[in-house]
Amino acid sequence: MAIICRETKLLFLLNPRTGSTALANHLINEWKGEWAVPQNIVDENGRLLVPQKHPDLEQVAEHGIVSKEELKNYLIFTGVANPYDSLLTLYKKMITTYPKLYEEGALFLRRIPQPKAMIDYAAKHSFNRWLVHFYWKAALKAFLGLEKFSMSGRYTDSAAVLLRKDHLQEDFAQMLKSRNIPGNYDIPRLNQTRDKGKDYMSAYNFFTKFLVGTLYKEDIYNYKNGFPGKSPSNAS
Repeated sequence: MAIICRETKLLFLLNPRTGSTALANHLINEWKGEWAVPQNIVDENGRLLVPQKHPDLEQVAEHGIVSKEELKNYLIFTGVANPYDSLLTLYKKMITTYPKLYEEGALFLRRIPQPKAMIDYAAKHSFNRWLVHFYWKAALKAFLGLEKFSMSGRYTDSAAVLLRKDHLQEDFAQMLKSRNIPGNYDIPRLNQTRDKGKDYMSAYNFFTKFLVGTLYKEDIYNYKNGFPGKSPSNAS
């Protein structure tokens, strides 16, 4: 969901695998947040067009409960994760929760390219082999300058503030203080990926570190930039 807090004029775009669920719940409980897109929007074949949980700003403006004109008065923010952390989290989900969710027909998985193939391959191969198998072609295109890739661009390009997953509490509190917004700044912790470990970089070998660094250069920049956050097109 994207969460809108009308009284404080906050709009939170939930970026997957950035600790967004816990923060979304906190905005609902503490600042009367609402789902900006009330429900999933699907086509006649059941294909997910606009997700309730992770819409981007354009989808919120077109299908949400707030107009484009109103959005000009809102502070728009989103979360960012280190791409190395995000990909390891994705792999862990592929071998834990996603197989059951796929069998149950979870709509959000249809937005992932080759979800069944990725789930099946993860069950039989190591993280580094899985990563190379599904990402090497894109990384080669990025290395040759043929195409640019971003894990979070559809969220970060619209956001005025980026909250880093590893510093979520700190960045969130700083953002609210800068706007003089009162309330409980402490975000409850939930939905943490099990067995990932704190040192996610240790899961990578030399080649896959280079692969991810090449493929998601823009996202690494955004993660390092942190609060207050600017999209690369606006950064000096």
